[in-house]
Amino acid sequence: MFSEGLFLGILAAFFWGSADFFAKKAVTREKNFIPIHFSNLVAFFVIIAYNLLFSSPGYSLFAVIPNVFFVSLTMTSGWWFFWKSLQSGKLSLQTSVGATFGFVTLILAMLFLGERPLPTQIFGALTIIVGVFLLAGSKSLGKFKFDPNILLALLAAICWGTSYYLLATLFKFHPLAIILQSHLFFSVLISIGIVLLAGNRLFPTNPKNLLPAMIAGFIDSLGLICYYLAARLIPFSLLTPLSSIYPVFTSMLAYIFLKERLEKRQYVFLAMVIIGILLISV
Repeated sequence: MFSEGLFLGILAAFFWGSADFFAKKAVTREKNFIPIHFSNLVAFFVIIAYNLLFSSPGYSLFAVIPNVFFVSLTMTSGWWFFWKSLQSGKLSLQTSVGATFGFVTLILAMLFLGERPLPTQIFGALTIIVGVFLLAGSKSLGKFKFDPNILLALLAAICWGTSYYLLATLFKFHPLAIILQSHLFFSVLISIGIVLLAGNRLFPTNPKNLLPAMIAGFIDSLGLICYYLAARLIPFSLLTPLSSIYPVFTSMLAYIFLKERLEKRQYVFLAMVIIGILLISV
């Protein structure tokens, strides 16, 4: 039976897939403008509003968890790499490669937590490695050269995978809603620093160009809320693979609205990556 938890899990994936679509729009309007700080700021206020409306009476607006800083540092660095890759890379490819962060989290859990992956997860990891390798290569394997945009998306996946590993260690001690608020609080500050260090502009030449970034932040925060609510209704073993299908929604939006077209071989490799993501999430 289709439950409310399943619906919220799929809705989270849809919101995250849509957020990547608007992120693509945000970074292609102006050269040298990667507005992750504005996106994070909008998401921060949405999460604060949600916490104020629905959290326990003892909730404080200024509740911040210092340990979340390192989660935010790796997560925000990942967002900068990912948004940078979107400037000239194809949205459907970059999103799918970025979504392989679960593979990084799996490796870290094996190394530091002693977890043992299932055979399906091992097969999924191998599928991801082969799929990404082939996606990133040129047409001729005899002259193999990695696409720099795919490399940026891989760096994003490494940062995100590390961040989710660190995040998992905090769930035992703090409510998820407060962790999200703390994460976004630090993310706003860190993203401003990253943008300045990278030599990007903090503000656009045309204020209208902020709109896609703000929409991306708003939609991404809706995805976080849906994920949080779904986690209270269905087990993570079901929620994780559900929410990991967001590259499918992104690819559909890119195909319909951005008119992105891939080569036949790229569709095959893209499918390998998405199948691998689902397998390691089970």
